[in-house]
Amino acid sequence: MNQILMGLAVGANQRAARARRDANDAGELARVLASGYGDMVATAMAFKERALRAERQKAELEEALNLERMHAAGLLAQVMILKSAALAAGDPGKVFQPDAAGNTKFGRAYDEAHDDEGRRLGVDNPSDLRD
Repeated sequence: MNQILMGLAVGANQRAARARRDANDAGELARVLASGYGDMVATAMAFKERALRAERQKAELEEALNLERMHAAGLLAQVMILKSAALAAGDPGKVFQPDAAGNTKFGRAYDEAHDDEGRRLGVDNPSDLRD
């Protein structure tokens, strides 16, 4: 009978020890998961902040681009008036008359200014960027 009781006691102790190990493992797992969850939340918040900054920057760049588009439209309108006035005067001074290659003095002036500015800005082959 003592052996049976001793066997039961040993078995109970082993089960209790296993339960304690399992509880410790579960506690450690919970701590690891909680730590990982906190890292995931921090990472998600960092990505959200980056996305918000990118949206603000996009809006600023779109505004700057629109200003440049408006400036270009205004310049084009002025050019059209100058061209119209020169042609109406009957002597455009060959500014708008194409040469043998189909280029005008007016067009060459733009191309040269465009390319000079591109080179000043460090653009390789600025002529490739002309329309």
